[in-house]
Amino acid sequence: MTDLMSTTNNSDNNLQEAHHKRLADLERQAYQLNILNESIRELTHLEDQEEILEKFLLILLGAVGASKGFVLKLEQYGKSVQLEARGFDDVSQEGLRQSGSAIYSKFFSHLDSLEDMLPKQVRLVSINEVPEADSHYIPWPGNTMALVQWTLSAKCYGFIGLGAKINGEDFLGREVDFLLSMAEVFMDALKLARSSEQVKMLNKDLITKNQQLTSALAHAQKAQTDLDRQLFHFRALSETSRELSGIFDKKKLMDSFLLMAQGTLSAKSGFMMLFDMSEDSLIMVRRGDKTKDLHKLDESSIKKFILSFYPSPACFSLSDFKVQSIQEDHLSVRSLNMPLDIGIVFSLDENYFGIMGFCSKITESEFSQDEEEILTSLTRSFLVSLENVLSFEIIQKLNLDLGRRNYELSRTIDELRQTRDSLNVLQKTKNRISSLIQGEMLRLERVNVLDFVFIIVITLVLSLTYNISSPGGTSPVPETWTFTAQPSIEADWAVLKHRNNAAIFVDARPNEFYSQERIAGAVSLPLNLFDFVYMMRFSSIDPQKEIIVYGRNISRRYDEKVAHELALRGHKNVLILEGGLKGWKKMNLPVEP
Repeated sequence: MTDLMSTTNNSDNNLQEAHHKRLADLERQAYQLNILNESIRELTHLEDQEEILEKFLLILLGAVGASKGFVLKLEQYGKSVQLEARGFDDVSQEGLRQSGSAIYSKFFSHLDSLEDMLPKQVRLVSINEVPEADSHYIPWPGNTMALVQWTLSAKCYGFIGLGAKINGEDFLGREVDFLLSMAEVFMDALKLARSSEQVKMLNKDLITKNQQLTSALAHAQKAQTDLDRQLFHFRALSETSRELSGIFDKKKLMDSFLLMAQGTLSAKSGFMMLFDMSEDSLIMVRRGDKTKDLHKLDESSIKKFILSFYPSPACFSLSDFKVQSIQEDHLSVRSLNMPLDIGIVFSLDENYFGIMGFCSKITESEFSQDEEEILTSLTRSFLVSLENVLSFEIIQKLNLDLGRRNYELSRTIDELRQTRDSLNVLQKTKNRISSLIQGEMLRLERVNVLDFVFIIVITLVLSLTYNISSPGGTSPVPETWTFTAQPSIEADWAVLKHRNNAAIFVDARPNEFYSQERIAGAVSLPLNLFDFVYMMRFSSIDPQKEIIVYGRNISRRYDEKVAHELALRGHKNVLILEGGLKGWKKMNLPVEP
């Protein structure tokens, strides 16, 4: 009976122990599931892979009750190593970091031949024992009692290692299952973080490309706008050039150009002034109500204002100074009370310059920079047309002068014909007189003084008769004797003026002598072409400018005649070079060619 009761008590104790053990296992399992749930919630919110490694290791160590552990992540064939460790010394950690290639060669080299998208793989390498060493020596940290190999993809893989448990017990089966489950949670978190990182990179790349596309669109729109503006400028310039090309009058040219420019700028009012210094005149055209009082402005003030844009006479011909823009806020514009919101000062040369202005756009808006640029371009086109008009006027004047000279030449030819007839008569007379003289000489046996006197008188009479009847004859009294004596200058003084360009040297000899040899820089002004050459080269010279004339021979005083002609045309400082070209050469002074 006692034995039966003892057996019954032992059975009850065994049942209670089994019950408690079963209960402890269930609590342990519930705890592990709770840890798995917390890990999933904690790790899936993280986007930084390094932070995932750190938090995962801390959660795992706390869950299994271990004081040491590491998480190793490898990429790029083991060359990229990321390690998170707790409880191991620095030497062990550094050893793992340096062993990335060796770990890859032993455990993951087979992934090269597999597809990139692999199913997640978790493999238990060792449990409750230190991992075995082999030919691929890998310095696993000491006391590594659990080692799990994980493979997320062909490019991301690694190991999870745990040291001994704090209570010294071995890892049991459920703890091993928990460790493998945690490894899968870890890989899911890594995969989610990598996907999130890829999405961010794609978003960033997409934003960058959108910005590039936006910028490219803005550039394209700007380019289109520039092309439209340039096309408008080109059409305006083309139409202006075509319209002005057939006009050969300055005032009509200005009126047509002002109308086209005003239409291009959509301006209500506009004006244009051109100063002609060669004729000391002003040509003005205007359009619009605001310019009706423009004629009341002081011309000298306007001319002074224009000339203020040209520091020196040389600036009139420089391209940068030919067309210059002016604005309404210019102080001189305000003082002149000119109706101008946008304007241009222009010049062809020192003899032709002017101003043009516009105000009050039809749209009531301000004039833009583009409109200022097109006005500048149109003005340059106008200057080309103005130069053509001036050239046409010069050609007309030359044609008229040529016609006059042709008429004079025709008269001269007629006179020469008449002279030739007279010479024929004289020649017959001469022949008769010669026959008479020869007859008398034969008759006389010897010559006396009276005969020589007779011959000389007859010769003088014939010579004077021929000279008087010939158009090209010379006066018995030199013409230069009747001229007012012109002052002379010695070669010593003349060379100083030559070196300093203080005087104009004029060669009065015919062109044939001028072409053979002349003073360096001298200008040819032959007497037979005096009027033509003077009009072309000397009409615009300042009358006060000093002119030194040379050129004579034994029978001709070209220099005195040319100097006399220059003095008749108002030149005050005309000098004759003493010694002429011969004296100049004796002093070894420069000659050409």
